[in-house]
Amino acid sequence: MGRRPYCKLGSAPMPRVGEPFGADERPAAGAGSGNHTSFVAGEPGANSCPPGAVAVAELECRGLPKEFTGTLHDPFIENLADDPKGCFKFENGYYFNKHPTGSPRSMRTPYCKRTSGTVVG
Repeated sequence: MGRRPYCKLGSAPMPRVGEPFGADERPAAGAGSGNHTSFVAGEPGANSCPPGAVAVAELECRGLPKEFTGTLHDPFIENLADDPKGCFKFENGYYFNKHPTGSPRSMRTPYCKRTSGTVVG
């Protein structure tokens, strides 16, 4: 399953940090994969997705405040060994950690997606 970028024709700007996607700007669930997906919060303090779930891409992470609650942290993108890898929420802010391994850290909750047919938790 390859990754495909989410592209949209038009001049709508990318949401600013701290501002959720508008309903018409959210990436479609499973964009490019042909599978229906839904987002799921992982275990607080974990550094990976629960069984049956996979990491979300940066663009999908940007849309999570609209799916759940919270805002995009400023800065949104980080590269830190002591935070979870990928998309996670700390307090009320979403972050995207590009560090290749990351680490489990208390009070950080990874956000993931599952494909149809899998049961998480």
